[in-house]
Amino acid sequence: MKTYCLISFLFCLLIHPGIAQDISVITQQKTKGSIEVLAFSNDGNLLASGGKGDYDLKVWDLNSGKVIGTLRGHTDDITAISFNAKGDKIISSGADSKLII
Repeated sequence: MKTYCLISFLFCLLIHPGIAQDISVITQQKTKGSIEVLAFSNDGNLLASGGKGDYDLKVWDLNSGKVIGTLRGHTDDITAISFNAKGDKIISSGADSKLII
């Protein structure tokens, strides 16, 4: 149920980007820009997010609702994210033409 609620919330953010500024009220984490891409780990415990205006990839613990990691390396918008099968690695690509594992 928690995962479904989070997905619904994030979907609303994508449809109504004007409310993205309110995300800090729920998570106490600020984002610079809009969340455009999401990926879940296979076990459903982690969510990776990235997007436009914020070149950092954030890893969220869905049980606590907190960011547990910030991965840096892109110099432009993040365009795709995926976890590996074990859920211990993330691959991302960006508008900067970088592929980061």
